[in-house]
Amino acid sequence: MILTIHAGGNLAGAGVYVNGKRLKFKKEKTAGGTAPQYVASAETDGAVALSVIKRSPLSFKHWFGKAFLLWLFGIFGLFTPRYKKRYKTLCYNLNAEISSDAEIFLRIVAQNGRTYVNATQQFAPAPPVSVGADFAYEEEGNVWTDDPVAKKHRKYYHIFNAVFWILLILGGAAVAALLLLN
Repeated sequence: MILTIHAGGNLAGAGVYVNGKRLKFKKEKTAGGTAPQYVASAETDGAVALSVIKRSPLSFKHWFGKAFLLWLFGIFGLFTPRYKKRYKTLCYNLNAEISSDAEIFLRIVAQNGRTYVNATQQFAPAPPVSVGADFAYEEEGNVWTDDPVAKKHRKYYHIFNAVFWILLILGGAAVAALLLLN
């Protein structure tokens, strides 16, 4: 049986897994002006365990090497994208049994994503992953949770950045002083 997954929304940095295998999405052409859709398919034996995992770049194992390279190429942090103050991790799981080919429609919302609620005429927090499927399923863990590792690594990154800038200014002043004395 083939499970086809259509994903939209903020898919950047998210890993989508079916029965433990990471899926590779392909961009699907859409009608003019609409948000892009991504499509992937996976072969299953009937049991489907779908997981969506989205983490901060600062929570990975080799975070410092990547951050340092981006910092260097960003001309010592001047043009480097800023890391967010609040770090959240999404770990969403869906379990289902399918008996024939099926489709799932996923929409991943950003950390601060909000949807309009008609009943109260106010904005309310949206669930991180919205699912549409034509079969029965169980879902768990559909919330953003705090990521203390990424928060700690962000502090280290800012300390490194400040120390390097101080050393750069002191080194520049020392070179200027040597040039003026000679």
